[in-house]
Amino acid sequence: MLMENQAVIQMRDLRWMNLTTYVTVGVMYVVGAIGLPNWGLRLTAAGLCFAFGLLNAVFFSRLNSERRAAIHFVLQAAIVASLLTLRPTASGAFGFLFFILSIQAALILPARKAAGWVLFFFTLGSLTD
Repeated sequence: MLMENQAVIQMRDLRWMNLTTYVTVGVMYVVGAIGLPNWGLRLTAAGLCFAFGLLNAVFFSRLNSERRAAIHFVLQAAIVASLLTLRPTASGAFGFLFFILSIQAALILPARKAAGWVLFFFTLGSLTD
């Protein structure tokens, strides 16, 4: 379970985090899709961005254990890494989604676990860039 003494994120805060995530995914899709050379890659990126948002909707508000958080972060990181393999000219757009995942990890996990996930996201982003 997540740490007992960790402050529980209020539902209002989750709504703001979710809204921020969805807006960011949308904006990063537009910026990243501009750098993709054809419509096939743009549709692939749209599907991956939709999957990122859908997984966020399904998992993020239900992350009541470190195991669920790990599943969420691994799946989301795989989606972002897949987006980065599309090689958009504005690759920083899709890579920015790792920043969103880092914020989520910092919000819900103990500091050491969150730092580990941030390092993982940074490493993945560095390898795919």
